Amino acid sequence: MRWSNPETGLVVPDQFIPTAEDTGLIHEIGDIVLGSVLAQAAQWSADGMPLFNISINLSAQQLRRSDSVSRIEVAVREAGLPFDRFVFELTENVLIDSSVETLRKLERLKGIGVRLAIDDFGTKYSSLAYLKRLPVDRLKIDKLFMKDFPGDAGSVEITTAIIAICRSLSLEVIAEGVETEEQVRLLQEKGCHLIQGYYFCRPLPPEGIRSFMNGRGRSMAPA
Repeated sequence: MRWSNPETGLVVPDQFIPTAEDTGLIHEIGDIVLGSVLAQAAQWSADGMPLFNISINLSAQQLRRSDSVSRIEVAVREAGLPFDRFVFELTENVLIDSSVETLRKLERLKGIGVRLAIDDFGTKYSSLAYLKRLPVDRLKIDKLFMKDFPGDAGSVEITTAIIAICRSLSLEVIAEGVETEEQVRLLQEKGCHLIQGYYFCRPLPPEGIRSFMNGRGRSMAPA
């Protein structure tokens, strides 16, 4: 999601999402995103395109809404789409607010069949303790570690450790911000399950997705 501001140009989520959370507008934004994603996925499915995994960010503010889980369940069900195709990525604020109520809602989300991921792991408030408490399926290594990977020994060591921990806990691990073939090769050697980044493709509008999928783009062998 991007905000096209006529005065300042393109504003990225890192800049406007915190303000949206502070003002409560995140709920409206979240509803728009979920509705748009489901409508597009339903259209692709109707057109005969195989439905791939679709990830949607879920903030702590959205999760605090009393009917957050039921809204997601109803929306996906009405769209006629399989729940297991959707991955809700938890922002760092969700990790901070891992209260009993939050954990209960995450368990309910798991119960309806969607999957959960911890986004941007390894920076700020991330903690290994969350991996034991939260009912998550995936962990995404923050793109910060890919910036100097594999040239920076520290980034390699941290990434290797995170991958090893995830695999030992039967968690799927994804590296974000991957841009080079050398990064892909080393991540495969380390046992990383999936990668995300410009190496495969830059962000595309909906009409560009079909061409990319038909062409298969670049592929990564299973780790």
